[in-house]
Amino acid sequence: GQDHLDEDSHEAFGKLLGTPVAHPTVPSADGRYSLGIDSDHGGRANQWHTDVTFVPAYPAFSILRAVVIPPYGGNTLWANTATAYDGLPEPLRVLADSLRAVHSNDYDYAALRPQALPEALEQYKKVFTSTKFLTEHPVVRVHP
Repeated sequence: GQDHLDEDSHEAFGKLLGTPVAHPTVPSADGRYSLGIDSDHGGRANQWHTDVTFVPAYPAFSILRAVVIPPYGGNTLWANTATAYDGLPEPLRVLADSLRAVHSNDYDYAALRPQALPEALEQYKKVFTSTKFLTEHPVVRVHP
């Protein structure tokens, strides 16, 4: 784990990078910005995603803190989308630059968790979609 970081120091580190943004629908404990995600109870995503793109002005980045590292599985993988974009043939880059995509929290990549109990998934979806968002963004985004 990252034993040198507790929740307070993790949030303090995040504030060094910019103004924290609370999740728009999932409440965090005690007014904090961090969300506790327990993968033992199905709290994980199993698909590539970018966090909270369903709001018009979504966060520039997310930070993670591992508290308990499982002996196997549960990996977080990172993708260099800039390199992927640069590797596209020019006609595909031109096409991608012209595309826009609709984002909504009505569909959640994290809801497809076969290991989670149906009741837990239903409660999670109820909270996650307590306010429904629908917005459109360019498919290609240059990080600010």
